[in-house]
Amino acid sequence: MDTLPSTSTWKPIDLPILRSVELTTAACELSRAQWPNWATNSTQFNRIVAYCPNPAGELSSISSSSGALTALLTERIDAKDYPKVFNYNVYLIAQTTDGKLYQSPPIIPTDPTHHSSSPSTWFNNLGSPI
Repeated sequence: MDTLPSTSTWKPIDLPILRSVELTTAACELSRAQWPNWATNSTQFNRIVAYCPNPAGELSSISSSSGALTALLTERIDAKDYPKVFNYNVYLIAQTTDGKLYQSPPIIPTDPTHHSSSPSTWFNNLGSPI
């Protein structure tokens, strides 16, 4: 994984579904209605999974020592990256002591790889968070 981004570039995020996700260690694919605004306003995002980072679990390339409450794994389809049109990024979500949520800039994961010519199987058989 690339180095984690500076906390000075984290942005506020309001995503009520994250409160449900943080109570479980299961990864859940979010419905489009549950996506953050920056994703719903884009035609390139295809799938988003929310999960609690777990050093013993999958996506172990994302360190839970970052203090992340939740993480979002995004799948974006970008024709300009042909033939590897599937793009994957992770966004960490942290909470301040006063309860506000902040999202990191995109982090390039190692598993799934950032660019792929086919969809990641990591998303297969995930349940709904509700």
